[in-house]
Order: sequence, then structure tokens, then C-alpha cells
Amino acid sequence: MSDEAHCSFTTPAATVQPSCDANQFTCDNGRCISASWKCDGDNDCGDMSDEQGCGQLTCRWFQFTCDNGHCVYNSWVCDGEDDCGDGSDEQDCATTAYPITVAPTRPANCTMLQFHCRNGNCINERWRCDGIDDCGDNSDEANCGVVTEAPRTCRPDQFHCSNDVCIYAGWRCDGDNDCGDFSDERNCGGATTPPPRQNTCAPNQFTCGPGGFYHCIWESWVCDGDNDCGDMSDERDCPTRIPTTTTRYVPHSCTHFQFRCSIDGRCIPMAWHCDGAWDCLNGTDERGCSATSIPTTSAPQRCPSSQFACADGDGCIAKFRVCDGRNDCLDRSDERNCSQHYRVGGLKVDPTDTTGQVRLEWERVTPLPSSTYSYIIYYREFPGSGDSQMTQKDTHSNATTSSLTLKPGITFLFQVAAKVGGITYESSAPVYQTVTEGVPSAVQNLHCSLRPQSLVTVECSWQPPSTPNGVILYYRVEYGTDIGFLTEQTTVRAGNATLQDLQLGLKYYIRVTGYTRVGRGASASTTVSTSPATIGAKPTGVTARPARGSITVSWTAPSVPSQQIKGYTIWYNSASESISDKMIISDPAATSAKVAYLSPATRYTIQVSAFNDEGDGPKSDEKTVMTLGPALPAVSHLTAQGMTIHSVQLSWHLDGNYTFGIYYGTTETSLERHGIRANTTHQSYTVRGLGSGLNYLFMVKIIAPLPGPPTYTSSTTSFDNTLPPQHLKALNHTQTSVFLQWAPPRQMLQQGLQYEIDATDDENTTWTYAARTKQLNDDRITYNATGLYPGHHYVFNVKVSTQNAKQSKPCHVITDLLPPPIELKVISETSKQLLLIWETETDNQYVEQVILDVGYQVLMKPEGTNTTYQVVKDAVKEHWLLVTDLLRGNQYSFKVRVGKYFGHYGANSSVESGSTLATEDDKGFVKANLAAILAPTLLVIVVLAVALAVFIIRHRRLQRSFMSFATSHYDTSRGEATFTTGDDDDEDSPIIRGFSDDEPLVVA
Repeated sequence: MSDEAHCSFTTPAATVQPSCDANQFTCDNGRCISASWKCDGDNDCGDMSDEQGCGQLTCRWFQFTCDNGHCVYNSWVCDGEDDCGDGSDEQDCATTAYPITVAPTRPANCTMLQFHCRNGNCINERWRCDGIDDCGDNSDEANCGVVTEAPRTCRPDQFHCSNDVCIYAGWRCDGDNDCGDFSDERNCGGATTPPPRQNTCAPNQFTCGPGGFYHCIWESWVCDGDNDCGDMSDERDCPTRIPTTTTRYVPHSCTHFQFRCSIDGRCIPMAWHCDGAWDCLNGTDERGCSATSIPTTSAPQRCPSSQFACADGDGCIAKFRVCDGRNDCLDRSDERNCSQHYRVGGLKVDPTDTTGQVRLEWERVTPLPSSTYSYIIYYREFPGSGDSQMTQKDTHSNATTSSLTLKPGITFLFQVAAKVGGITYESSAPVYQTVTEGVPSAVQNLHCSLRPQSLVTVECSWQPPSTPNGVILYYRVEYGTDIGFLTEQTTVRAGNATLQDLQLGLKYYIRVTGYTRVGRGASASTTVSTSPATIGAKPTGVTARPARGSITVSWTAPSVPSQQIKGYTIWYNSASESISDKMIISDPAATSAKVAYLSPATRYTIQVSAFNDEGDGPKSDEKTVMTLGPALPAVSHLTAQGMTIHSVQLSWHLDGNYTFGIYYGTTETSLERHGIRANTTHQSYTVRGLGSGLNYLFMVKIIAPLPGPPTYTSSTTSFDNTLPPQHLKALNHTQTSVFLQWAPPRQMLQQGLQYEIDATDDENTTWTYAARTKQLNDDRITYNATGLYPGHHYVFNVKVSTQNAKQSKPCHVITDLLPPPIELKVISETSKQLLLIWETETDNQYVEQVILDVGYQVLMKPEGTNTTYQVVKDAVKEHWLLVTDLLRGNQYSFKVRVGKYFGHYGANSSVESGSTLATEDDKGFVKANLAAILAPTLLVIVVLAVALAVFIIRHRRLQRSFMSFATSHYDTSRGEATFTTGDDDDEDSPIIRGFSDDEPLVVA
């Protein structure tokens, strides 16, 4: 406990208590603390008496073991402070992307053009000392001082102070001394004396100094060792830190909504004062209350009904973590009295090939109840509101599988609980799964008709499909004049669409189709016809007489009945600008009109058309004419300078008594559609309320006394890097990695950004990654998150790595399970033994190492009704197992999987069955019968082989005799014949003599 030595605070005087309760420890100074705090490595008593006589400490899973045997929190490792007292918690501290104990280490190798942050990040060297915390730990803004080599160049959205400090341009002339030298408050058109800084911070916020990057920060950020304000004003005059079990610093003051503990100065919520629970170490928050006794456990209402309250009042945990074999409460109260606490684990939910159906499978309840039991399935849509009720289904069975039919395309939360003796126990850990989608049926009640008072605009409406089979992403509306070739289409998300600019007098075929993630559904169709043009002729004889700032137009009425005409429209536009206009004349008998307020010395194109209640008729031929001069001047030196992410400063030069009009939009079409946005008599104007990261087109011209020629410019607003990334999804995943993809916060992104990816699993463990990439337009960013665990449910969030950045929508992913064993064989050995043999098909070194660590788990189920799988053996390191003590002549089913690894088993192998032998001698009897069959068979084979050999030899001798006869020789002088065998090398061959008159035939 050397990290508690030489502290500047004084141990508080002993507070006399009557006595400490049975579950408390009495300190030497008389203080009562929780017994679980004894020998935990923290000076909870204040006099170290709770850490004496402890011997060698066994640190908890959330603690780090120092070389000297002390225990400190994992979050204190590599934080720059010697908490152990021997420096062991600050050794081998490799640079990581983020100082989070559960985050994978991300060593950084920065290039010559990058700055190496203290936390290991790499940023652009130009971002150093720019007034923005790009590193994440403010190391790029440390030791900047005053630039002496060259003046600092501020960004377009910043103001350059006289002391070379860059601040946001929006802070100029806001009444605050943001620069520190009042240069941002000079020449503002008001008083010469800088106004005092106004404290606009909330009661639970801290007001930063005049040179800080922020005006207000949260009170809890004060004296935490981080330069949150930017000028270190939140880290000045901090009191000496007093170690407690819940926080590592003491705020300098408590807010109006907090109560200050007298012994250690901690601040607790005011609602905890006199609530019947000790929240201060010495119980001072319960003194002077109406109750005389001071309880020692947290009030039951401190935890919501869905959580379990730890006995020492130190926290609340989810109820499914009770009796799970892990000490989640510091006092281990969540693992007490678990002998009759029935738990269900290993819940797995898989979608089926049937739309809207999921299959649930879970492990048998432990411990196994001796009485009748069943399972309760809970589920609800996710995400949902905090008070969303869970739907429950009683399976009325002890089977460990079940199927549900739910709303397709929706993500649901599932839990399973055991019901024993009419009592339902705590649910399993939640599992999230999206129900399988299908294609939707056709939309209902499709109706299309002409819009009232319109000839060529059709409005369509419909109801959603009766069977959507998922979430309808959008509807596609296709239309055209040929039913076999619909040339036009539009996409909408609601149940209505407007089809504009159709042709007159034609029949249109319209088709509407809904789409889900799976694809295109069935279509609904209808037809509608546009109205014929009632005015079929155009005005003729159009003339134009120009003057300065006006044109007088004359025409001859079209050759149609006069009662069809309700008035005329004069269309005019200038070739020098994209803006066009029209003039309405409501007199049906008019044949001339004066178009005023035009630009002098400007060429215009004129057209005239007649209209009635059904719309405009065809336009006349074009007439071009130039107004008389002299011309008005155009503004010069028009510039657009970005001020903030939402404003642009326009400035130009033109002397004279003029009024100027301001036009702007993201396209020429929007600039024309919106028309004039503002007017001014000055030669500058600030356009506000713009979108961030967008390119705008600006037009400025004289609008009084007459309109002048336009001048154009463009500018891109600054990018708001606190906006959330878009369209986060997982492209694929393995057992230990997830390949993510997302889009930048804005499509018009022209700079590289650093992103922070958080992955939280169902054990509330968080992995944090950093990714920097440069993407343009609507390209997607990809990142492979590694170091994960198989079979875990992860919730991914992505945000830009900057202060106050907003997170993307969450993405839920379940990593793959470890692969199943293959080629499972069941061999009958005896009447009580079965031999199991299997293989594992994998070349993944990670999987092989996991198998070496945890082995296999073998499960067995006897044949019959109401039987379930039971664990035969865990941690089997071989690829075989001899199962003994079975029943004679019974059949059993087996499956094998990789053992539990970080809370999840591997995938199950195929189910194989085998039977034990009927009698003890069955195996010997089988062998004897086999020998009895094989012996005669072998004897018959030998006899047949001998007979075949005799036949071959006899056949060969007869063949030789015939050859001898065929090659015989008769000697006439001797009167005898000689036979030979034809084998010259056979000396033993017999000589045949005979065929003489006095000697018979002799064969020797």
C-alpha cells in the first residue's frame, strides 16, 4: 500500500460508533466498513488497519497484481502513476490506441509527416497546436507556447487572435474573451471596453477560464488529471486526492443536487441522503434523519426490478448474472445460496428457412430438479422502450428446443427460464436474433387520379401489403404509356407518390411494388389518363417594344373560341442568368402588356401562352429583344469565406447607392427555385443556417433601383466531425473477427477522418479500435475488428474520434461458433460399453489451440420419450472416448462439441446412435460364429486349389504325348518307328518304339 503513503491529507478522527454489524469490519479508528473491503488492497479505514495481517493477496479478476503483492484496479495500470508503490503497474507499458484495459493493443508507427501522440495515435503534423484535441489525450496541444518562427495559420472556420491563438469564428463578438487578450471582442461595433464574461453554465457544470477551448464542462471532469477546458483551469487548485473504493479524486465542491460526505469529501446524489442506506463511508448521509438506526445494506429501491442488489450496497447487476459461477458483486453476494437457484444457460437462437420462424435451443436446467419442471420463453422486439413488456410462452415441457413464429425482419431479444414446482426462476442471458424475412405481397387499395386543377399531374396512394414478410424498405412506382415497357420510375418510402410532367391526352399504366431486404415482392397495377389540352392553339403575331427596364409585349389571340380563354401568361428570361420568370394577365381580352423591372441593356427571350381552368395552352414562337441602356454594373471581387460549419461570409465591391440581392443553393435548380434569399445595402453579408460539409452556389446582383447582371461564386462549408457515421453493417464474420463497413457522416467528405469503433459483448466487456482512412464522395470505409471470442453477441458502434462525437446506429453481430467435430462413429464394445471416435476438420491454428486448452464435451441421450442430453465427460483431449456403465441392449444417441470457451461451447456434431450388446457373451459368440464360418470356407478353397493343380499337370502330359506322335519318324531299314517329346533338353523323356512286323508297339 505504498501508493497510499506520504499523502498530504490527514486521516480523519475516529468516529465513535456503538458497534459494527456482523457483516462489517471494525477499523482501529472505530470506523465500520464492509467486511468484503478487508484485505482488498485499498486503505478503506484511513489508518491502514483493514490491510494489516493480510499476507499474500489474491487479486480479483478486475484487479492487477503488483510485484509486491498489492492489488490495484486494472484501469490504474499504465496511467502514469505509481499506484503499486514499486512501479510494477507502470512497467512494459506499450503505446496503445486507447488506454482501455480491455482494448486490443494497437502499436503505432508514425511517418515523417505525422505527429506521434502520447497515447500512440498518429495524426497529421499540421494538426499540431491548432487548438483542437486531435490525439484524444490533448498531447498534440501540449507545450505549444507562443509561435515565434512564423505566425499560425488558422483554418477557414477559425478566427486568428492577436496572440496567435485560433478560436472558432462563431465566438467572435459574442461577449466572451475567448482569445485571452480580448482581440476577438474588438471592433464589434459596440462598447470599446470588453464586456465581462457571462457565466451561462448549468449548476452541475464548471466554468472554464477565459483562454479555454470550451466555456462549460461537466463538474465531474474537474480535477481528474485531464485538460478538458484547454487552458488547464479545470486542473488548478485541486485538493489532495483521498483514496476511496469508488473514485480516485474528490471534486473541489458539490453541486446543489449533491450531498457532501463529511469524512472523505465525496459527493453523492441528494436523493441518497436519508434513504436508509450508507452511501458515505462513515454513514454521515444517514445522520440526523428521522430513523434512529443506520442500516448497512443498500436500499432495495436503489436497483430496478430487473436487477439484483448486491448485499454491500456497492452496485446492481443483471439478475441473469446471479449464481452464474462468477463473482459480479464485490462481496460475492450474487453467488450465495445457489443450491436451489435453477439456471438455464447456453441459449442459442437460429433463423430457419421458413419466413418468420426461429428455432431456440438451450442447455438443460442446472441443478437438475427432482420434481416436475418446464421452461418459459420470454421475447420482445429490440430495441424497445425501457418499459417494453416481455411476451412469455410456457412450453409445458422439459424439452430443450422450441420454435416461434414472429414478425419477419425484426430483431428480437430472447431469454429462457426454468419453472420448477410452480415457481419461475431467473432468466438466462439475453440473446438477440433477427427473424428471417421474405418478399412482400402486393400493396392494397392502389388508387391513382389526376390532381385537382391539373392536367398532367397524377397522385397515387395505397395501403401496405397484407403480408409484408419483413420491413418494407421502399416502394418502386413504375409508369409509362406502354404496359410492356414502363420507361419511368420513382422510389418512395411512404404509401403515396406524385407523378408530374406527364403528357396531355395519354393513358398511363402504373405499377407499384414493395421491397424488403430479401428482394422484390408482388406488384399491383392500375391505369389513369391525362386530360386533353382544351386550348389547342398558340398566340401569334408576338411583338416586343423595349425601353430602359421594361418591354411592352403585344400578340394576337389564338384561333380558339374566346370563352375558352381565361387569361394570358408572358414568359421571359435573360440569357445572362439562369433565373426565369413569368407575368400573369387575368384579362381574357388583353392583347398587350408591359413587363417591368427588367435589367437595362440586357437581352430577353419572350413567349406568350393562353390559359384557362385546365392549365396553359401551347406557347407562342420565341421573340428576342434587348432592353435599352445604359447597363447597370455587376458586382466585382465577389468572395465567399467559410465562417463556421453553418455560415459563410460573402463580400464584394461596387460603389453606389444600390440594394443588392443574395441568392444561393446547392445547385442551379435550387438557386432558381428559392429565388432571392436576402437583400442588403452593404458590400458584405453573412449567410447562416447552411448545412455542414456542403458546396453552395452564391449569386449577388443589384436589385434596386433595377435588377443588374449577376455575379457568381461558390464555397464549401466546414465539415462537422461530430456527426455520426452512416449505414454501419457487418459484411462478414468469423469466430474471432467481424468485417465492418460504414459511410462517412457526409457524402461530400474531402478529408481523412479517424474513427473509434466500440464492440461490447454480452458480458459487458468492451473492445475499442481506432481506424484512420481517407475516403471521398460516397465511398465506404471498411475495418476488420479482430481479437473477439467465438459465439459471442457483440454490439458495434462507430464514431468520429473527436470530442462530443455522436455514435452511429448500433450493429448487432454474433460471431461464429467453433467448428463441430466430424465423422462421429459409435462402436459397440460390450453390453455396457460404447466406443466413440471422431475427427476435427480444421487448419485454423486458433481453433486447434482452443481445442488443446478446453478439449471436447461429449453429450449422450438414452433412446425414449422425455429424455434429454446429458454431459458424459468434459475436457476430453483425445479424439475418442470409451463410454462405460451403460444399460445392456439399450440404444443411445451421442453428439460432440468443443468445450466451453469464454462462456460458449462449439457447434454440435451430427447426432450418431449406437446400441450396447444384448448379453455379456454376445461379443465372444460373434467371434466363435465367425470362426465357425471362416474355417470350412478356407478348407473348401484349399481343396479346390489342389484339384485345379492336378488337372493342369494331367492336361500338360496329354499335350506332350500328342506332340510326340505328331513328330514321329519311321525307319524302313529297321522296320520301326521312333517317337520323341519334342523337348531336346529333357533327357528323361521316354522313347517309343513299335510298328514293326516282328515287334509290337512298346511305350517305355
